[in-house]
Amino acid sequence: MSESYRQWETWGAQLVPLDFAHCSTEEAEKVLHRCSIIYLEGGNPSYLAYALKESGCVPLIRAIVKAGNILCFGSSAGSMVIGKSLWPAWFAKGRFAPRRGEASYEGLGFVGEVIVPHPTRGQERVIKALRPFDRRLRPLRDGEIYAVGERSYSAVPRRLRGSRPSQ
Repeated sequence: MSESYRQWETWGAQLVPLDFAHCSTEEAEKVLHRCSIIYLEGGNPSYLAYALKESGCVPLIRAIVKAGNILCFGSSAGSMVIGKSLWPAWFAKGRFAPRRGEASYEGLGFVGEVIVPHPTRGQERVIKALRPFDRRLRPLRDGEIYAVGERSYSAVPRRLRGSRPSQ
C-alpha cells in the first residue's frame, strides 16, 4: 500500500482500489457509483492513460465527474493524465514515452491545461518560454494542489499534510 493510501486512511477514508487495467467496465461502474472521489495515483503517465482508455471507463468517469457526483484528482502521473496532454513526459528522457500499442500523448482532458508535475528548474524555464505561444502548461510543484472549479484554477501550497482536512 502506498504512502498516499495510508494518508487517506488516517483521514478516515474508506478506500476501494480499482485497477483499471484488469477490470471490466461493468465492475468499474459498480465501484465508481459508490464513490465520492476518484484518486489517480502516480507511476507511468502513458501507461495510466492507456489503461484507463483501454478499460472503456473514460466516458463513464467523464459523465460522473461532469454530473458533479464525484471529484477526480491525481498525484504525479495521475495529475498529468487528468490534463489534456502527456507531452511533458518527454522531459523524462523518454522514460515515460508511450510504448508500442499504448496510447499517444493525449491526456483524458478533464482539465484544459497540461499538468507538469515535479517540474525541474529547466522545465520551469521551458514552461515560461512557451507561455507566449498559448501553451496551457501548469507546473505542479511538490507540495502543491491544483484545484479546478467551474471557473477557477489555483495552485495552493499543501500545508495540511498529515492533518485531518476540515469538515
